[in-house]
Amino acid sequence: MPVASDNLVMERAPVGSRQTAEGAPAPVETAFSIYHEHWWLDVVTDGNWGEAVITENGVVVGCMPYVVERKLGFRVSGLPSLVRTLGPVISPLADETGPRLLRRVDIATALINKLPRFELFDQMFDPRIEDAAMFALQGFSVGHAYTMQLPQGRTEDEIWEGVTFKTRNHIRKAAKTLEVATLLEPDEFCRFYNQNLGAEPNYHGVARMRRLVDEILARDAGTLMGSRTADGTLTAAVCIVWDRAAARYLLATRRVDISGGGATMLLIWESIRLACRRGIGFDFDGVNSPAMLEFLAAFGGDLTPRLRVRRASRPYLLAQAGLTLLGSHAPRFF
Repeated sequence: MPVASDNLVMERAPVGSRQTAEGAPAPVETAFSIYHEHWWLDVVTDGNWGEAVITENGVVVGCMPYVVERKLGFRVSGLPSLVRTLGPVISPLADETGPRLLRRVDIATALINKLPRFELFDQMFDPRIEDAAMFALQGFSVGHAYTMQLPQGRTEDEIWEGVTFKTRNHIRKAAKTLEVATLLEPDEFCRFYNQNLGAEPNYHGVARMRRLVDEILARDAGTLMGSRTADGTLTAAVCIVWDRAAARYLLATRRVDISGGGATMLLIWESIRLACRRGIGFDFDGVNSPAMLEFLAAFGGDLTPRLRVRRASRPYLLAQAGLTLLGSHAPRFF
């Protein structure tokens, strides 16, 4: 459950197909993703999150979750590593023109006004969320990042035809020597993931990642898949999660000593096939380099923008500049 810090009052109310705090059904919202789920936020933030909520006649018409952290001595709100996107969720309106558009603007404005004061607020929106105009008008900077997506409705054959010839060959070759199977126990996946990090720490936190994997499997919100050699040796593994809209590529790991890129391509393809069987789209989870773009584009997806809003106070920016100037001495100083 969210924890109130610094006397911060955090409103809680579900959105989507669930019930409002008053028990009335809330309208289904297509932009509501698995990262908006309360149980997900509870696990990945250790309960340090809140939610701005707007209701009309006992029905939730808008919500916006936010994370509460401390950085450089300031209260800030960003996204932890296991939350890819958030953003405001506004219930769909029958007509997005004229007065109804103004009503949507009103709801977005009300959500912004309900956000607590943070010295830094930085959030990536789900690709389906386009309500950034009011953030820009209230002093937030608005930028773009990108992800690759396969939209809902494409068949497996149609997607396979869109995969490049070279990538299809890698997948076929890997399928001849590797067997793809579901990992029923999270122990093997988490142990394998941490072993492949070598001397590097688990960026997500060992215990936190394990708790999330347990919750995902317990709620049938995703699956663990791995590729094995003929003798049963695990060579690569992925964690795929899903919601009403898409299956999402969340975690991946592989043994570099015995696994080539073909194992990863094979698991991505099997994940795409899983999404097709469920009748949903597939999100490759972000593009952060030209090399990654080239790799993911080979699967025939669409390059899709994600809006990012950010606002930082002058004291925070000065502290951040000081951190840069102090360099290696900064941790001791702060």
